[in-house]
Amino acid sequence: MATLPHQPTVRTLLQWAGDIFEQSGVPSPTADARQLLQHVTSCSAAQLLLREQLTKDEVHAFQDAVVRRSSREPLQYIIGTAPFLDFEVEVGPGVFIPRPETEQLADWVMRSDKVTQPAVIMDVCAGSGVLAIALARHFDTAQVVAVEKSTEALTYLRRNVEQLAPQVQTIHADATESLIASGHIAPNSVDLLVSNPPYVPCGNLADRKVDLETAHYDPPQAVFSGDIGTDFTQQFSTHLGSYLADGALVAMEHDDTTGAETAEILEAAGLHHVEQHQDLAGRPRFVTGIWN
Repeated sequence: MATLPHQPTVRTLLQWAGDIFEQSGVPSPTADARQLLQHVTSCSAAQLLLREQLTKDEVHAFQDAVVRRSSREPLQYIIGTAPFLDFEVEVGPGVFIPRPETEQLADWVMRSDKVTQPAVIMDVCAGSGVLAIALARHFDTAQVVAVEKSTEALTYLRRNVEQLAPQVQTIHADATESLIASGHIAPNSVDLLVSNPPYVPCGNLADRKVDLETAHYDPPQAVFSGDIGTDFTQQFSTHLGSYLADGALVAMEHDDTTGAETAEILEAAGLHHVEQHQDLAGRPRFVTGIWN
């Protein structure tokens, strides 16, 4: 690692960190360096421009953060938060970091004329809770249920819900098993079901088709799902008919290689008007369908 500048200024620290990140393959070295410096100094971007020198404690904290990020630990884990739409959630080891593609799914659902005023909303594989929180804030009279299997992720889910949408009910359960049999969901009660499930093919890890942050830090149970990435969706779909009310809408994210397979799974489960949707990069990203 490059030597820390002598009597470093804000400018030289940013340059130093940016160079290290670039050498380490960090995708956005300049932006990450600035965000980390804002984090350790508790300064906004504008306030940082007015700073010339940092305290010794701030320099040491920044140096530690740069070491962590240069090892490709996710920026969000270091900072402790991740943005989603118009809010931020707490994240850390054991919980999946929300991505822009999931923001697009949430935005589509909130804008769609196929969704009016759902009485019951279910978010499956809720993770940090971003979908449940966004939908609870938008459909403010709905009962929102967030289902998560991982105990590590559940800690963040409950904390984020408490801070941002305390009306959301959190459920610790395996969604490949019946949530009705366990007493968590009333039969045929869900008007809107959303999910960003594990969907990356397991072979992508061995073939190095995922970035280092995902490979080394994202919880694998939230990322990978069988040989082609549809194992979870296939297992979960067998329960859909027992959850959904007439006219319910389902929106599920998927790998950019499995749009057709995901659509077929939902159609086989009994959904109609199944449509595939692309992300902002033009890649197949989520599927929607209507029950009855």
